[in-house]
Amino acid sequence: MRPQMNRMTGQTGLSALAVAAVMAVSSAGAVRADDAASSETDGPLRGSALALCDGSAAPRFDLSAWRGEAPFAEARERARGELSRAPEGAPRAQARLRLARLYFSEGLLAETLAVLTADDNAGSPRGAALLRAAAHAALHGDHQELTRLRGAPHRDACLWTVAARVQSSGAAGISQAAFASAAARLLQYPQWARSALTYPFGAALVEAGHLSIARILLEEEGKRREESSDAPDLALLRARIAETLDDIDQAADAYTIAATADGPIAAEAGLRRIALLWRHGRIEAPGAAAALRDLAADHRRAPMEPEILLALARANEYAARPDMALGALGRLMGRSPGASFAEEAQDRFDRIFVDLFENGRYPNIDSAIKIELYLRYRDALSPEVAESWMGDLAFAEQLAEAGAPT
Repeated sequence: MRPQMNRMTGQTGLSALAVAAVMAVSSAGAVRADDAASSETDGPLRGSALALCDGSAAPRFDLSAWRGEAPFAEARERARGELSRAPEGAPRAQARLRLARLYFSEGLLAETLAVLTADDNAGSPRGAALLRAAAHAALHGDHQELTRLRGAPHRDACLWTVAARVQSSGAAGISQAAFASAAARLLQYPQWARSALTYPFGAALVEAGHLSIARILLEEEGKRREESSDAPDLALLRARIAETLDDIDQAADAYTIAATADGPIAAEAGLRRIALLWRHGRIEAPGAAAALRDLAADHRRAPMEPEILLALARANEYAARPDMALGALGRLMGRSPGASFAEEAQDRFDRIFVDLFENGRYPNIDSAIKIELYLRYRDALSPEVAESWMGDLAFAEQLAEAGAPT
């Protein structure tokens, strides 16, 4: 039986929808009403409850205006300079708000909050409190707060609501019509916004089982891109769809294209490709472990590193290399002890020790190496497992035979 990799949420997938939930409404200012009216009456998604996207309320956020035409690095330095030169009082508060809006327009939510927190007082300019609340809600996936901040319904309401709902509680309960309406609205956004949101939204569609909408989104977005099918984010979405349809060769090829990108897209594509090939017998556990080891080295300290290290530990377990599995899990537990993945890493770490010493799962590992592993990693064992062995006479005898201190 082939092992199942951990289910990946994908750092470039659902987690990015926290930003998408804010950008959905924010981008309304970058789309003219006449553009929206014409595009909502035709196209492959026109029959899917597009009335959910209707409305004419003015947006509370205008990312297009806040972002401007200059490259981000240039705009950031200019905004920082204006802040440093602004006199105390209202001018400095306004300069701080302009810098926060620039960060917000790039999806840099933590930076937005840091700038606004420094000016958290009653004299803050109008809009600062709303921006602070939106950045905080998006950063933490607070669906209820995002919905409240959305204000009056307008043509972005479907995309805002669907994105926030998926981020906070998953796709359960969201109708196919609502997904289709949100996808139709997304396709009306400027390219810089679509480039950031197409894969996260498409991944949500795949995970919700709405493959027909995902394929339309992929096809329509491909027509709008100069780089078309070679765009890494579109290749990753195409691979996800193909894998769901059990088209292994097409999925593997598309993952390979996506892996040529930089950052999270490359990390997710690489991890999913290795999992796919291992699951379908194209590579064995030792080969998967070697590939995952290289992938982990390429994405050290990156958002996808925890999932890569968990997969690496699993591959090494199947390859009968508990020493390498313990090394990967130990590295993961040391990365962020309080993180959500730390509990799973600890459980698997303890289980390997139990298998090693009690269950006889690794007969190829001699006693000396077992004792060496115990001495190297015993401080990383959970208190429950460590205490259970303190009174184990058989284990004490093994330590004594190996000449190891107890």
